[in-house]
Amino acid sequence: MTEPIRYPSITGTSHQQQLTEIKNYLYQLADQLNYILTRLEKGENHG
Repeated sequence: MTEPIRYPSITGTSHQQQLTEIKNYLYQLADQLNYILTRLEKGENHG
């Protein structure tokens, strides 16, 4: 079972810190989605 995709936690106090946190979250989200899509394409969705 995959772990649910979490919502971002933006805690930075400056705009630059917040943008960095958002960018990092988007990279992690893309990695998770690519992993899931690759597994689905290979037929590895066994519940």
